[in-house]
Order: sequence, then structure tokens, then C-alpha cells
Amino acid sequence: MKPILETYWQALQRKFPEEQVFYLSIILVFSEFQRRRHNLDIPETFTQSYFCERAFDIPKYDIHEAALQLCEKVDWALAENDDEVQQIIQSTFRTIRDIPHFNILLESIMELIGTSGGYIATPQSVRSLIADLLGETSPESISDFCSGIGMFGLELARKISMDKTSELSPSSFCGIEMNPVLCAIGKLIIELYEIDGQLVQKDILTPPPASEMSLYDLIVMDMPRGNNKRESFDRNDPRLTDFKEKTVYTDWIFIQDVLYHLKEGGYAAVLCTTGALIRANERSLRKSVVQNDWLEAVITLPANLYPNTRTGTELLIFHKGNRGRRRHKILFVDINKYYFRERRNAYAISEEGHRLVCASFGKYVKQDEISAVISADMLEEQTYSWKPVQYICQEQETATGDSIRLADVAEIVRGAQAVNKAVGTPGKMVCFLNIKDIQDGFVKYETADKISVSNPACKIKYRIQEDDILITSKGTTIKIAIVEANPMLAYISGNITLLRVNKQMYDPYVLFHYLDSEQGRASLEQIQSGTTIRILNNSNLSALKVPLYGAELMSKIGAQLKIKREGYLKNLNFLIDSYNTERKNLLDSLKEEM
Repeated sequence: MKPILETYWQALQRKFPEEQVFYLSIILVFSEFQRRRHNLDIPETFTQSYFCERAFDIPKYDIHEAALQLCEKVDWALAENDDEVQQIIQSTFRTIRDIPHFNILLESIMELIGTSGGYIATPQSVRSLIADLLGETSPESISDFCSGIGMFGLELARKISMDKTSELSPSSFCGIEMNPVLCAIGKLIIELYEIDGQLVQKDILTPPPASEMSLYDLIVMDMPRGNNKRESFDRNDPRLTDFKEKTVYTDWIFIQDVLYHLKEGGYAAVLCTTGALIRANERSLRKSVVQNDWLEAVITLPANLYPNTRTGTELLIFHKGNRGRRRHKILFVDINKYYFRERRNAYAISEEGHRLVCASFGKYVKQDEISAVISADMLEEQTYSWKPVQYICQEQETATGDSIRLADVAEIVRGAQAVNKAVGTPGKMVCFLNIKDIQDGFVKYETADKISVSNPACKIKYRIQEDDILITSKGTTIKIAIVEANPMLAYISGNITLLRVNKQMYDPYVLFHYLDSEQGRASLEQIQSGTTIRILNNSNLSALKVPLYGAELMSKIGAQLKIKREGYLKNLNFLIDSYNTERKNLLDSLKEEM
């Protein structure tokens, strides 16, 4: 069925813009739904008037208006007067008539429009997971914020109504969407799902009026992607009355709106990107949610679930009310590795990943390398980070032995900021290290910029010494190096952080190899802030936990690691020099022969 629909879709795309193919597909599905509902004869030819007649079979004025609004978006002159187009439309309509379940049709249409990014629906594997997590909450009212055409919330409402002995109340479902055309489509789809409800056109970013205080038992929201930005906000906005920052990112306006409209005892599921979990600007909002005991779970889903985007996805589960034994605790789950390729440009959550999340959430217990249950007062005070892998790693470290804060064993220094390399009295030139000069665990002095020793950046605190550990403080990929014996005279830029280890407390080579290990790098990545530009700031580094070993054994192992590394470097340099010499000799022999 899908290949046939895709063939017709592509054929129509050669005649219509893609959005019109989308609208026309919805029109055909809705027309066939109405034909079956009223047991009507199959029309000889599908036309605009036939669709309008089917819409007017419904005694609801807003459905008539929605149908007409959608109708206006299609070029009917082309659809009804071009013989080739007419043939494709009639063939598509016949295919639709042979498919018994409309939700299958809609899923196929969503996949086709989503492949090109024309309209991105919440992935089916994500909707299925949320339905299983919250399907037994028995809500009397459900709302889908930023609903698009409403399929996310409608499917959940349909599942719950089928599972319950009684139907949901007439006002049970409400979708909220800003785009008027998507609202029109959503109203038709509410009819297709045969659930009483409404779809309201509204901009959630606009502060709600005091008179508007609709509350819901269950709210789902898949917030818009790619449009998150930092902006000033209305100080009278009731959702942000206690927020003291000058600006707020729009993803947190969406989150606050969900919490504002959630009933006491209600649940909410919000899909967002990682920035909302760690961004410093909204730390106080995260702290407030935790202190109110509204955060039930944070679940990291696989990346690339949405077509044509590799952005990660986080699922937040909120619950207002008595949380029983879950009181003041938060479940953190990470299933980012549990996926399969559903189609060429998107992944889906695997069955095992789905099962692991449901098991962790249902029993509210930790699973090794998958989940952790953390007391609310254990959240990092500096950031109030909600990033799951950070706490899962901490649980593993706690289980395997003692740990200590990085600030307790090392001085942490960020390099010189905003330095003009040309400033300074001409004279002795020294190396000014930047990200490019940290390569494969070593400092590459030959690639470093040169500045005058009289430059303001040449302060003693920025000068590297033997056994210092250097970490890049900006960038997606974290680069780490340890300074060898007898280093060149060099200073670090603001893109590098220096760790000067207190050797009475810790061995620098043991620390270097831990930070450069898979577990150490994972811990560093989890404390990075920022979304576009990833940053390791000093306060987050200070709180980083590192394994604590016996002093005597650590000193012995560290000394051996240093010796082995120096031997490796010596042999490596010998091999490089030997290779370069032999290569030159061979090439010179070739030239002599010529």
C-alpha cells in the first residue's frame, strides 16, 4: 500500500507544490471517510464539489469552515482540467477506498510529507512509548499543545477511551495550534478519529489572559524544532512571575505553559531538545520545578528520530500531586543507543529500548547503564542539570567506589580571554595555545600562534608547566592533553582550561587517563552547557566527581604511566624521523634515476 501511495504522491508532486499534495491527500481521505460513514455510492469522478458535499454532511459549522479553508489551498482548476492529474487523483482515491483503517492512511501520508520536511509529525515510536507510559493515568481531559494536525494527542485519547469502560467526556480533547491551515486539517482529523473535541488556533508564546484558565488532566506537547531562540518576555506573564533573568528561551515558555495549565494530580509529557535540560539561563526554572516536586522522569531518546535532523530528543514527564513513594525523587533514563533505521532519513526506538523505559518507569528503579533514581536534593546545585547520563554515570561511579570533586584535587584555570595577539612590545615570542594545538593527547607547539612575551596574556597563571592537564573548553568534541617534561614557553587562550593537580592529593597521569577514558569523556560531555556552542565552564568542572584511589597505589601507577608515555613518545618520534629519512632517500634515488 505504501509504495503505491508514494508513487501517486510523487506523480502529483510533478504537477503541484508539495504542500498542495499534502492537502489534497487529506481531502481524499476525509471524503472517503464520510462516504463510508453515510454508506454513499462511489462517485464516478472525484471533484471539489464532491468533497464540499461530504463536509456539509456533518452538522458542525466549524467543520464546514475548516473544509472550505483547506479547499481554498488546492488548485482545483489544475486538479479538474488536467487529464493526467485527474487520472492520478482517481487512482489515488481508488487505492484509499481499499484501505480499511484510516489511521494507517494518515501514518503513510505523515511519513511522505515528513520525508522532505514539509510537515514533521511526532514519530510513531515516540507516540507509542508515551501512550504506554501514561495510558493508564485515566484522565478526564486531554490536551495536545503545539498539536499540528493533532494526531499525537488524538491517538493517545483514542487509546485511553478504548481502554476505559466509559467514553471520555465531550470536552475531553483539545488541541492547540498556531498555524491556521494545520488547525483546519486537525478539525477534519478529529472527525476521522470520531472523538469529541476541538482544535483551537492560539500562539502559546503569547501570555494567557487572566480570564483564560483551562486546565487538563493530561497534556502532551512536541514543541517546535529549529525555532528556539532567546528573547525578552512580558513581566506580567503569569507563567514567569518568579523568573528574574532578562531573557528566556522559548522552549521554557512552552514548558511553563504546560505546567500552568496542568491540573492538580495531572500528568504531562513534553518532547524537547537537550538545551532545555542544561542551559544556565533557565537554571532557576528547573530548580523551581524540582522543588515543587513536579518532575517525575527525564528520558533521553535516540537521536535522528525526526526526518532529516540529527538533533537529540528528551522526554520530560511531569506530575502534579501526591507522588507517593516517588516523592522528591526523579527517574533518569538513557536509551540513546536503542534504535533501528526505520527509513532512509530517520530512526525509531527499538522494541528493547521501549521495554527498558517502560520497566524503569513502571517500577521506578535503576537499571545498570540505563537508568537511575536520584533524590531531588542530589541534583547539582550549580546547574540543576536534568541530563540523564550525568546521573546514571554518577550512580555507576558510586557503585564502583569512592569519588572526590575535581576542585578538591586540582586548581582549575580558564585561559586568557579576548587577547589581541599583536599587542605587546616586540621581543621574545612565545606560544599561545588554542584548540587546534591540542592533538591526540599531546600539545603541538609547532602549530601554535606566537605572541610577544610582553602581551597581557602572558601572565604566570596562564603559563603551562610539566604535568598540567589541558582541556578544550569550547566545541562539540572535547580534546585533552597532558604537558610533557621540559615544555616550551607557552600560555593558554580562553578556549582552553588548565588543570594543575595537587600531587599530594592525586596523580596527574591517573587523572589525565581517567578524563580521556570513555567514562571520563562521557562525564565531561554531560556537564557541558550551551546548545549551539558547547562550553565547559569552571563551576561545572569544579563539581565533577572523579574516582578516588589509595594514595600509595595511585602514585605508583601514575609514575609508571608517565614512564610508559615518555617511552611511547620517544619511540614514536624515532619512528617518524626514521620514516621521513628513509622516504626522502628513496624519493631522491628516484630523482637521480630520472
